[in-house]
Amino acid sequence: MTDVLADLCEYVGKSVLTSDVVTAAGVAQLAATFGIDPPASRVGDPLPPGWHGPFFVPTHGPQNMREDGQPAGGFMPKIPLPIQRLRGENTQFEGVLRIGDEMTRKSEIAAIDIDDLAEGGPVVSLMFRQTLSGPAGIAVIEERRFMYFGTDYRLDTSSPELPALHDWERIVDPDPVTLFRFSAIRFNSHRIHYDRRYAMDVEGHPGLIVQGTMINFLMVEMARTGAVGKQLRALDFRIHKPIFDTAPFTVRGAMTDTGATLWALDGDGVLSMTAFARYAG
Repeated sequence: MTDVLADLCEYVGKSVLTSDVVTAAGVAQLAATFGIDPPASRVGDPLPPGWHGPFFVPTHGPQNMREDGQPAGGFMPKIPLPIQRLRGENTQFEGVLRIGDEMTRKSEIAAIDIDDLAEGGPVVSLMFRQTLSGPAGIAVIEERRFMYFGTDYRLDTSSPELPALHDWERIVDPDPVTLFRFSAIRFNSHRIHYDRRYAMDVEGHPGLIVQGTMINFLMVEMARTGAVGKQLRALDFRIHKPIFDTAPFTVRGAMTDTGATLWALDGDGVLSMTAFARYAG
């Protein structure tokens, strides 16, 4: 196992360039998933920060897929550990994309770290960087942090101190239809979000796991629409523990001297995700 994991470092620096077009249909589908009006619908309308999610969907075939439905093979390394989790993401909104824009995306494996001595078995951490560009230049830079580990490993669920009060709040019912539609828009085939038998019987969860990217989108929308007159420039989030579809969860946010702090609480009120937003100026 050690030799196999060591070979993964050869993937660092590999990249692939893809193209796509910003469409009103993709924006409309994402808006419909949450029952809100599309923020952009005509050619030339600017996309608000965070609304690029429906584009550049994965295109790996079944031959390049793990048992859990996630990509493996080709550009992505085959990591021989059964569980994969998104742990966080740093996103910078550098420029503007508009309906009708032709885009390119550079996807690269920025870093791979291997911990052979972790309690509960080896752990692989992978940093995946995506840079989206349109006619006006770089628009979005995402750095996603993934972890791969075995069934005996326990994630660190420690969390930072939060503001005592909040300025914004939204309660979300993670019904299976919403989870399915969000995964479908992003062509996300990770089975923990839609295959209840797999999530419960194979990985041992009490229900489906709510997509971290969906909670992140809700946080971006909260930070974007809540801070009237401010331009959102970046949002960094970290997942501390999963939220399951067994009860409604809560997203909250509070303005701070340096931006905004946002957090998500599961159905039992336990902190599950934190984020920090920065604005222009």
